[in-house]
This record gives sequence, C-alpha cells and structure tokens, in this order.
Amino acid sequence: MLTYSAARFGQGSSPPVADRARGQLEPTYVFLVAITAYVVLQTLAILATSGLLKALSYAAAFGIVLAMAAMAAYLPKQRQDVPLGFGIALAFYYYGFVASAALNFGTLDIVTALKMMLVPPFLVFGAAFEASYRFKAWELPSTKWLLAALIILPAMLWFWQLASGKIEFGGIGGVSIFANRNNAGLYAVTLIALLNVLRPQPLRNLLLYCLAGAAFGTLGVLLAVLTALTLAVGGKKTALLIGAAAVVVSLILYFVPLEYGILSRIKPVIASIKLIVDGRVDIATVTYGELVRLLHTTDLSFLFRLKHWLNLWNLYTSAPLENIVFGFGVGGAARLSDTGLIPHNDYLRLLVECGPVTFAGFVAMIWLMLKHCGRRWETVPLITVAIYFGSENLIDNFVAMALFFFCGGAMAYRLKAAMASAKDGSTA
Repeated sequence: MLTYSAARFGQGSSPPVADRARGQLEPTYVFLVAITAYVVLQTLAILATSGLLKALSYAAAFGIVLAMAAMAAYLPKQRQDVPLGFGIALAFYYYGFVASAALNFGTLDIVTALKMMLVPPFLVFGAAFEASYRFKAWELPSTKWLLAALIILPAMLWFWQLASGKIEFGGIGGVSIFANRNNAGLYAVTLIALLNVLRPQPLRNLLLYCLAGAAFGTLGVLLAVLTALTLAVGGKKTALLIGAAAVVVSLILYFVPLEYGILSRIKPVIASIKLIVDGRVDIATVTYGELVRLLHTTDLSFLFRLKHWLNLWNLYTSAPLENIVFGFGVGGAARLSDTGLIPHNDYLRLLVECGPVTFAGFVAMIWLMLKHCGRRWETVPLITVAIYFGSENLIDNFVAMALFFFCGGAMAYRLKAAMASAKDGSTA
C-alpha cells in the first residue's frame, strides 16, 4: 500500500511535506534543474554562434542521462510495485537499434544515433522518480523560476532572431534552439506535460493548450492538440460537435481557403488534395518542379511528405532481407531517398532505418504510456506528441523528447498507482 490515501493520489496530489525528509532533493526537481541548464547552454550556443558551447551541450546531454540513471539506481525501493511494462518495450527498442547499428555501422549517422539512444530511458527515470516521494517540488519557489526559464529563454531567442532578420516568421529552418517550428511547437506542448507532473492538479485550460499548440505559428501542432483534447477529455457529444465542426470548416476551406496567419498553411494542403482527387498528379512520378507549377507555391509540405514516404516505403520493401529486418541504419533514409532528407515521420523513420523490432519497441513504449494514463487531462500533451510523431522528425530532439518520455513515465506511474490504490481500498 502507498503511504497516503487513494483519494489524494487519485487527484494527482503528493503526500504532505511534513511526511517527507525535508533535507533531501526531490528527484523530479533535479531533473527540472538539469533540463533548464541544458536549455540555457543551448541558448547561449545559438546566441554566441559557438561551436564549443554546442559541443558542450552534447556532452551535457550524456551527463544528464548518466546523472538520472545514477539517481534512479539509488532511489529507495518502494513498498508498492506498479508494473508498467516499460522494460520489455525498451529491450525491443535497443535490441533492434544495436543490431541495426552493427549491420550498418559503415554508413551510420553516429551523432543522430546517439541522440536516439539517449532519450527512451527517460521513460523509466520518470516512473522511478515519481515513485519516490520526499517533498513537493511545486512548493519550492525556485521551481516556478526554472519553469519560467524553460518558457522565456527559447521564446526570447526566437524574438531576437526575428527582430535581427536572422530568420523570417513562417520560414523554414532553425527556430530558436530547435530544428524547425514544429519541433519548437512540440516543445511548448511538452512543457505542459512537465507542468502536470510538477503540479498537484493537471492543467485544465483549453485555451492554454491551444496557445501552446499555436505558439510558434504551427498549424499541424495546433490540429494535433485539438485532436488530443477530443480523444483524451472529450465526451461523445464533444467528439460529435468537434467532428461536425471539422467537416463544416473543411468544406468551407475546400472552396474558400483562408489567406491569413497560421490558417494560410491550409491553402496549399487543400490545393494538393484537389490535385489528387481530380487525378491530375501521380504522387509516385510527379516531380517537385511540376508540383510548384501546379500549386503556384513552394509550400509543398503536404504532397512532399506523401511523395517522400512512398519513396521510402518502396525502398524498404524492395531491400534485401537483412535490411528489412534491421533497417538501413540511422541516417539511411536521408542517404537513400530521392530527396536526401529524413522522413518527417518518426514511425516510418524507425521502421526504415532500424527495422521492425525497434519500431515495435517504440510503439509499445508510447502505447503503454497512454494506456496507463487513460483518458484524462494529463494525457493531452502526451497524445499530441504521439500524433505528431507521424508527421515530423522529433525523436532526435533531445530536450523535447527527454521531457516527453520523462513526463510520460511519471504520469503513467502516478495514475496506474492511483488506480491500484483505489482498487485496494475498495476491496479492503
């Protein structure tokens, strides 16, 4: 049994500070400090255009993983075991990953491979830290300052880049400390997940979720947030209303696309769908030059993804058996595809580059995380990221993925333990 009531735990609350050892640091607080330090280092590296600071940030990522592993190993054993199944999923992930790296070592993108190896253990760290209660990190004043730094530093760096003309709003390429706006938007969503872990109660503000999704002008992230809200907290009536509204809006946009702000990204998507529906393009054979001419825009993100995914799927299914089983190795998608780019789909990327074993382990980690959390507000940011894995390159974004897996593991433990405690109480 847990040392505090099922009712309090079911509400996501922690035991009183008096019940804990006041002189000890809460492990989740240490994680917060480490991630904030990493973001500070990344921000300084961009501001100073310093290769040395960039290299130090890579070393810091290793240091964070080692520090979290050491803390997790020496945490006191809990009296209640909460089986989550993450170990089996991680075993599949790493077995396939190591085998793929060994098979394709000569062409392996080692830096990216290391990033992809570093983030999944945070799932276990999050669960282990959540299981070890000492005092509530949320009651520490410094926690709010650290959270503020995680929000303000990347945002201020982005504003500085825009004001100095280094980047354009809505342009492609790096944004703040991230590879692109989609990565930045998903980072904003994972900060809500972190807030839910730190607070006794989850965030239940629909507007704030939508603002996080649209924070960096990303339509895709906003749509993923709305979908996650429907799946996680929407009842049948809510789902029907949102579905009906989506149909109506889609029909309107099909005939009269909007030209303003974040919604302007819809226009080329609608135009692309029209080309496919009318049979005017064959995705497998049409060239990008022809698409620019037909769509009257260089924004080919929708059809580019479809064409790129089809190309990678054809490469994978026609590969030798050893590559079908263990993939082409990390970096193989960019090396072999017609465009020379990574897939903008982490599920497809893991299948093509690392094989079905790693892919199965990755999907299992996410499925177990969401299964243990259930349909509730705490799950909204986690579902958002799980959805967006299907249309973006996120898995090698260390800071956002460390937050995602850590918070997913923590919330899975918290909510699974709450259900187990409530069940024990009802049968006592």
